[in-house]
Amino acid sequence: MPILAAAALVVLTVAVGWFGGAEVFRKHQAVVEAHNVLAYRDGIWRAALVAWQRYPLLGIGIDNYHLVKLERVQRWRREAGLDFEAQRYAEFPHAHSLYLNTLAERGIVGSAPLLAVLAAWLVSLLRHLPQREAPDEDAIWWGAAAGAWLVTTGVGLVNTTLHHEHAILAMLLLGFWLSRLRRSSAMPL
Repeated sequence: MPILAAAALVVLTVAVGWFGGAEVFRKHQAVVEAHNVLAYRDGIWRAALVAWQRYPLLGIGIDNYHLVKLERVQRWRREAGLDFEAQRYAEFPHAHSLYLNTLAERGIVGSAPLLAVLAAWLVSLLRHLPQREAPDEDAIWWGAAAGAWLVTTGVGLVNTTLHHEHAILAMLLLGFWLSRLRRSSAMPL
């Protein structure tokens, strides 16, 4: 029954927000009406891919995404013998994608560790699902680490997660769960 109560609470919250005219719904409606559902992210992503194509192995350098300017994108495309349509690209200080930002700044070499960490995190979660007889705290910490992984990887598709507060929280939740996992006799490593 707790799952039904949680689902009802989510539905109620969305209904109150929708009918109450919450700003998030008004903003979404404006974006849909402007035919800009991705909020210019598609152009930002194209620019990130151009930067990565220019520097595929090591990228443009850590924290250098702000250097991906339209003038540079145009030059890189022309140097590669490709056309450039300015309206297809957008300039922004970061790539609005964990994966594309990492690829553009760190290249294939720097993206491999990120993907390895995310994969190891997922494998660890899947290998150590809490058992029914395990203490409640095991399930709580597992759920917290799983939620952090889902947000990091899912939202990472459309925004640069794993920085600032989100990174601190995600790593804390993962660390707490791994610490709990190590001490738990119900889930041996």
